[in-house]
Amino acid sequence: MRLIGKLMIGFIISIGLIQPITFKVQAQDDKVKIGLYETSPYYDIDESGNIKGYYHDLLLLIQEVLPFSYEYVITDFSDGLQQLKEGQIDLMFGISLVSDRLNEMNYSQRSIGEEVFGLYTNPLSGMTSIEHLNGKTIGLIEGSHSTQTILNLFSVMGISVEPYLVQSWKELEQSFESGKVDVIPHYSELDRPGYDKIYEMTGDQVFIVTSNEQKSLIYQLDDALATLYTREDHPIEHLYASYFSETEEVNAQVLRCLAAWLLVLLLLVSPFLIVIWKRFKIKQKIRLNMKKERYLLQYQPIVHLNSEKIRGFEGLLRLYNDQKQLIPPFQFIPEIEENGMLLEISLWILKKAIQDYDEIQAYDCVKNHEFYISINVSLSEIENRRFIRQAQKILQQSNLGPNKICLEIIERIKVNQMPRVAKHLALLKQAGFKIAMDDFGAEYSNLDLLLSLDTNIIKVDKFLIEGIEEDPVKNEMIEFIFRVSQIKNKMVVLEGVETKTQIQAIQQYHYDFIHVQGYYYYKPLFKQEIKLIDI
Repeated sequence: MRLIGKLMIGFIISIGLIQPITFKVQAQDDKVKIGLYETSPYYDIDESGNIKGYYHDLLLLIQEVLPFSYEYVITDFSDGLQQLKEGQIDLMFGISLVSDRLNEMNYSQRSIGEEVFGLYTNPLSGMTSIEHLNGKTIGLIEGSHSTQTILNLFSVMGISVEPYLVQSWKELEQSFESGKVDVIPHYSELDRPGYDKIYEMTGDQVFIVTSNEQKSLIYQLDDALATLYTREDHPIEHLYASYFSETEEVNAQVLRCLAAWLLVLLLLVSPFLIVIWKRFKIKQKIRLNMKKERYLLQYQPIVHLNSEKIRGFEGLLRLYNDQKQLIPPFQFIPEIEENGMLLEISLWILKKAIQDYDEIQAYDCVKNHEFYISINVSLSEIENRRFIRQAQKILQQSNLGPNKICLEIIERIKVNQMPRVAKHLALLKQAGFKIAMDDFGAEYSNLDLLLSLDTNIIKVDKFLIEGIEEDPVKNEMIEFIFRVSQIKNKMVVLEGVETKTQIQAIQQYHYDFIHVQGYYYYKPLFKQEIKLIDI
C-alpha cells in the first residue's frame, strides 16, 4: 500500500537523518566547473553579476548534502555542450536525454524538471494562433533538443516555418525584439510587454550531466538528489513549484503525507479519517483496475448520412470484474467521479484511444478515408490546467497527427465559465484535438455555446431525435441547428438514431455534414468486432 509505504519511508528517513549524511567531491583543481547559459528562469545574471534562477538554487540545495567548491563558466548552450564533451567544463544542468549524447556525457538517474515552454509573438502582429505562423520566421537555439521538438510539431501540423538559428537566449530575445523573427519559444509563464503567448507545449525531461572525465561525480550527485527527494520537507518539489507554479501537485503531495500520519495516529478514533481511508482504498482499486487492464473501451461508430461510411467512433468506458463479467457503467462511473479519479481515468482513456487508433486505422471499414475517435471529458477537466498540459503532451508524443482524437464536453457550461473554457479549448485545438459539444438540445443548452465556443462538432441529443418523424417543433429546432452549423462550418452528429423512420426524416434535410450515431447502424462494439464490419 503506497500510503503505508510512505509512512514507513518517513520513519526510516527520520532515523537515518539523525546523523547528517554528507559526501565529498573530488574534482580537478578542487573546483567543479559548471557551464552557465543564461535563460530565465533557469539562470539569470543581474547587472551586478549576481546569479540566480532555478538551477542555481537547486545547486545550493545539493550543496547541503554534497559540499564542494565550484565556479561558473558562462557559455552559450551549444558551446557549453561542446566544452563538456571536451572536458573543459565538468557539469551542466538542464540537458535533455538524446541518444547521440549518451556516449559523450553522463546523465543523472533522476530528472530535475520538465521543459514547458510557449511560443510567443508580438501582440501587434495580429497572430493569435499557431496556424497564423505558416510562412513565418521562428527563432531557435542551435543545438538545443527542444529546437527539433518544435520543428517536428510544425511538421506534424502541416505548418511551414523558416528557422532562424542563434547561439543564446539573449540573442534569441534580441532577434525577436528587433523584428528579425516573428516568433520565438520561451519560458511558459513569461509575462513581459511585447510578448504574447499563442501556444504552449511540454517538451522533454531534463537532467544534470557531467563530462566523461567526471564520471564519479555523477554518482555522488545521484546520491545527493536521492537524499533530497526522500526528505520529508520535499525541498526540490517546493523549489520547483516556486518557479513554475506547479502548486497543485505539490499541495497534493503534502496532503497525502499529512493524511498518512493522521491516519495511523487517529484512525481508530476518528470517523472522518475512516472515510478518508475508504476513499484511499477505492482509489487504489481503480488504479489497480487500470494497471491490470480491466478497463477497456467499446466504440460506437459515427456514420456519414449521405455516404453511409464510418467517419468516427465514440469511445465508451467499460469494466470487467475478476470473473470476466461486464459491469454496467452506472455501477462504476459514479465511484470514479466521487473519489476524485476522473482526471486519471480520462488520461488513461486518451492513451488507450490513441493506442487503439493505430490498430483500427488498418481495418477495412475505415482504411481508405479519414476518421476520428472521440472520448468524453468533463467540464472540470477542461478547466483544469494540469489536464490540458498532460493531454497536449500525450498527443504530441503519440505522433498521431491532428484531428484524429476528439474531446466531447459532456456537461453544461455556465456563462461565468465561458472565458476560461474558450481559452483552454483553443489550446487543445492548437495541439491537434477536435472538440465536440455533446448533448446539444438537452435540458438547458444555451445558444451562446453554439455561437461562442470554437468547436468542430455539434452532437444533437437524442431528446430532439425521438419523435422527429411527427413533431414539427423538433423539426424546426433541428433545421435551425443545421443552418447555424452550416454558417459556422461545423459537423453535426445526431445521437440516438434507432429506426428507419427516423433516418427517412433526417434524410429530408439535404445537408452533407450530417452524421448519425445509434443502434440503427451500429451498437457499441469492441475493437475486435469493428474489424469484422462488412463494407
